[in-house]
Amino acid sequence: MKKIIILIISFFLFINSLEALEISDYKLLKKNNPKALDNYLLGVLNGLMVAETWAEIRGLYKNKNKLIFCLPGDLVLNSQNLMTFIEEQHEKDIKANIRNYDKQLVALLLIHRLETVFPCK
Repeated sequence: MKKIIILIISFFLFINSLEALEISDYKLLKKNNPKALDNYLLGVLNGLMVAETWAEIRGLYKNKNKLIFCLPGDLVLNSQNLMTFIEEQHEKDIKANIRNYDKQLVALLLIHRLETVFPCK
């Protein structure tokens, strides 16, 4: 029973430590624990999509131009797509001399790239 409790506590501590993943930690996680990174990225995407849908349903956006991004209806993104988007945005920010680019949050890099690649029209 003790082992189960320790495992559960460890799990929640691990998940909690992934709340605001910086790009430097992303690189380490990609190398050392890609499955955890996959789960994290899919969770971020699901959270973004739920927030967008909720805001649209509740009428918080008066028109689609205020949505952050609009995925084509038949498109299904996987974690590899998300990693590509994150890494592309990070490289773009490095070239633009963004300050503290190794401290950027992965979720913000993803949002920025999704907004660029899938703008609402």
